[in-house]
Amino acid sequence: MYVIYVLIASITMSFIYEYSGLNGIGAKNMLLSFLLFLFINILVSNPNKKYKRNIVIFSFIPVLLAICNVTKVRFQLAEISFFDVKLAKAAGDIAGLFLDKIPYTKIALILVVYVIFVILSKKYVDIIDFFKMKYTLEEQNDIDDKLFDIDRLFCLKYIKIFPLIFIISFFTFTSEISSALSTSSFGNLLISGKILTQTYLRKYENEEQAIKRIIKTAKKEELAKVDVNDKLLKNYPFNKQSNMDVVIIQSETFFDLPKYQDKLEKNGIVVHDEHISDNLHYYQNNGISGIMHTPTVGGGTVNTEYEVMTGYGARYFARGSIVFTSILEKQTNSLAYFLKDYVGNMKTIGIHNHNADYWDRDRVYPLLGIDKFIDMTMFTKEEQDDLVGAWMSDKTIFDMTRRQLEENPNTNNFILSVTVQNHGPFLGKKGEDIEVDNLSEHDGWEIRNFVSNLKYSDEQLKIFMDYIDIRQKPTMVIFYGDHKPDPNYDIFKNSKYYTENDRQNMFNTDYFIYFNNAVQDEKLTSLKGIHQDISAAALNRYIQILLGDTSPVSMYMYNYTKDPVNYFNKDVITGIKDNTYRDITTNFVNAFIDYKDFD
Repeated sequence: MYVIYVLIASITMSFIYEYSGLNGIGAKNMLLSFLLFLFINILVSNPNKKYKRNIVIFSFIPVLLAICNVTKVRFQLAEISFFDVKLAKAAGDIAGLFLDKIPYTKIALILVVYVIFVILSKKYVDIIDFFKMKYTLEEQNDIDDKLFDIDRLFCLKYIKIFPLIFIISFFTFTSEISSALSTSSFGNLLISGKILTQTYLRKYENEEQAIKRIIKTAKKEELAKVDVNDKLLKNYPFNKQSNMDVVIIQSETFFDLPKYQDKLEKNGIVVHDEHISDNLHYYQNNGISGIMHTPTVGGGTVNTEYEVMTGYGARYFARGSIVFTSILEKQTNSLAYFLKDYVGNMKTIGIHNHNADYWDRDRVYPLLGIDKFIDMTMFTKEEQDDLVGAWMSDKTIFDMTRRQLEENPNTNNFILSVTVQNHGPFLGKKGEDIEVDNLSEHDGWEIRNFVSNLKYSDEQLKIFMDYIDIRQKPTMVIFYGDHKPDPNYDIFKNSKYYTENDRQNMFNTDYFIYFNNAVQDEKLTSLKGIHQDISAAALNRYIQILLGDTSPVSMYMYNYTKDPVNYFNKDVITGIKDNTYRDITTNFVNAFIDYKDFD
């Protein structure tokens, strides 16, 4: 009876968790998940004791995680371990706006399956006895003997050694096992637990020795050398800058929609405006530009923010982790600190037209070297009322950024301006109506709002950049979208640009780096018109390189992360394979290192 029950329980758990995951309940995923649950169920139970109670209690945990997982997959197309309870606060801030999009049907099915499993567990003995009555006494005794023999076998202590060895191998020694089992959603959950354990144990390492070892290794890597075929490095080394303002505009859910019109039209969707991103195109053509690979889609804005600020990867921790809320606890090297140390005479300012504590920015920004943080409460009453749907407009961000530049004319300024206007759900619009054909009745209103708001953001970008161009102070502006929108809107999920066959494309937005007319450095101005793709993490090091950084560690980090093959390498991200960049990301996140150590 014990063996049959454990098999049924493992099948039930694997169905629940794979159903909640990104890849669904395919045969391979189910088999891999079943094996993992089987081994764990054997470890947590004992045929001689109340094994049904133990397994039912254990199964409640993956059920809760599955409910969280199915919701996360619905909104961001990324699985989550949900060990990270700090996410609850940030999610709760806007949850009410998304109630109509929560996958209630899937959640209900998960709960129904679990309740049936619990009921059957309670009545398990009666059900088995009922079927036994169909047999003659002799046949029944034969069955009883066989069941008893099997159950008695599992009572032996050495039986547990085999699943224990397998689980330990999964977590520690055998990368091949981890790689094979990572296909399943439950396998990925356990990998998240593995990474959490590694992150915790790292606190007890000799931090100074570990960092020195990693820096030494990075300097010796082939990628620490200059890539002579890289168009962005054609004038390397760049001159050290001592008189320049640096402005980053992180634009919420902004991407070059017209670029994907051909893919949308294949799904019958037509956007009746070819000029949504005209101003973006102008600054791309007159600056450095391309596609930017991001660590997230549909949400998780601050993970992109973290990569651009530090150059460290955001996805090298437990799946679904938000670095700001869960990982970053201490002073950490960042672009702001680099500018203070390297460029000098630098004021560092963060601007966000939302609450200061959203994603813990009020706590984290000082750790990243941002000395002044302006949140929505520091905007005028008129600006606070200038809403686009539920959010303050991009115009308010651009106006506040301009004011901060004007207030500090005698210093260099670093400003990180984070917009919120195009955050979903798209409950209102600003600017002209733009027709979009063949949308569903459910999503149509929101998508039309979103498209109109993209154009309004583009128009406000031009107004701000016109101001940048007439400034007498040399100024570098970096503009990018933090991520693409929720892929479950019809306009996206049925188009070829959000398909499972091209998932990497979902994690792409657009960027440009633009120098105003006051920048006379020919090494910088000659980069005008260069188009090359980059990742959010590589963008951080490239900004530093443009300002004169020549350290081999920065070059290694730039060269490694600019390549999408490296940036999206699942085995490295999950820790299945060792890698120097992964060591840097996980060891340096809460360490402030003298920039001289990078040289």
